[in-house]
Amino acid sequence: MYKIFATDLDGTLLDNNSRVSEQNEQAIKEMCDMGVLFVPSTGRAFYEMPSFLQNHPLARYVIHSDGAAIFDKKTGKTHSIPMTKAQTARMLDILADFDVSVSVRKDGYCYVDKQNHNEQFYLKTGVHPLYIKHLLKHGKPLDNFKEWCYSVEIDMICIFFAKDEQRLKCQQIFDTLPEYETACSVPGDIEIYSSKAGKGKALELLCDITGVDIKDTIAVGDSTNDSDNLRAAGLALAVENACDELKDMADKIICKNTEHIARYIIDNFIKE
Repeated sequence: MYKIFATDLDGTLLDNNSRVSEQNEQAIKEMCDMGVLFVPSTGRAFYEMPSFLQNHPLARYVIHSDGAAIFDKKTGKTHSIPMTKAQTARMLDILADFDVSVSVRKDGYCYVDKQNHNEQFYLKTGVHPLYIKHLLKHGKPLDNFKEWCYSVEIDMICIFFAKDEQRLKCQQIFDTLPEYETACSVPGDIEIYSSKAGKGKALELLCDITGVDIKDTIAVGDSTNDSDNLRAAGLALAVENACDELKDMADKIICKNTEHIARYIIDNFIKE
């Protein structure tokens, strides 16, 4: 019997209007009634999530910031796995050679540079149009953003590049540095976090916290930032609209995100 249902949000549990369908809501309730924990597992920081998911009565634990943090809503405690200040500084020094825009996840929030927090700058630096809307809505602008970044332990950073060849060059650099993990959840971005973090490692930690055997977990997603989660879980599922890399590693490819994935999972893997 599966005990944890860990699901990505965008492109997975959420439909194309960033909503959870009635069919999914009912399936989540049925799972919880059967003793299965519903665990959102997202690249977003906690307070970037839609408010109805932040306040969802059936989601006690939330894995966020690409698995750099687990928030326990019941106790208010966060289990975090940030980059060290030294790792953060080294990463920022590397990024200084590129024409980029960055957003930083820390303490459940998304932080941005106040000086560059505008649509024109985001367009110039290659930010995906849908993500521009997201940043303008959820980004918390900071003065002295660069200095602040060097002074803290960052959970995760999301980077967009003015030129794609710069993105590929930057990816190649970080691929050689074992202290970092990289992923992508939005076309054209690179997300960087500690190699000690990741959704899968967070899922393993949550299993330790809750006393659940990792083989009794289900993970489902659509992007490369879900890869670690699928590698860790007892049952690894990719939605039909997932990237090819995730499909190749999944135990099974299921329906599209618009076709009620929680309903599909309970009917095909939990009730069977």
